[in-house]
Amino acid sequence: MKYYTSTTQFNCGIDLHANQMYVCLMDRDGKKLVHTNIRNNDFEFFLKLIEPYKHDLTVCCECMFGWYWLADACQASGLTFVLAHALYLKAIHGGKNKNDRIDSEKIAHLLRSNLIPPSYVYPWLPTHDATMFDRQDQTTASRRNTLLLGGLNHREDFQFGLLADPLDGYRSHEPPLVFFAGSPVRPTDPPECVPSPGVRA
Repeated sequence: MKYYTSTTQFNCGIDLHANQMYVCLMDRDGKKLVHTNIRNNDFEFFLKLIEPYKHDLTVCCECMFGWYWLADACQASGLTFVLAHALYLKAIHGGKNKNDRIDSEKIAHLLRSNLIPPSYVYPWLPTHDATMFDRQDQTTASRRNTLLLGGLNHREDFQFGLLADPLDGYRSHEPPLVFFAGSPVRPTDPPECVPSPGVRA
């Protein structure tokens, strides 16, 4: 297991939640300088608290569902951010006594002691890039579901107007209906029954 090596004089551990974050900031000797709860994840208030120490500070939080905005905000503010691997972190500091105050302090202690197992922090993406990836994911999921439910197998079929109803025929174990030029035709129908493009059946 690899550990992150902190080179800053001050280290900040954050126990992050959806609507609050508990902050513990300490120096290299383990002296707590800031230890408080910030409601509504007010990052501007957080910056005011760490203002005297931000020139040489590393911020760390556990890799849970809401870390993305904190990583982006720290990067925009010029702060060094470390994402701790949730599973390995639990194995290191797991204990019976757990609450937000204790967890934030333990993260800060592990950070200054170079015992944080790091996770990869995905870089910030511009809006159009993120939208592109979302659309690709949706397209991939749609095609996968169509194939699993007995739909069409070729990408060209989508381009030339062939559309399949994934659920049609699925419950009755029949081939799905294929809509071509407005007329439903089963793949098992004879070729002469297939209407030509632009011709109504």
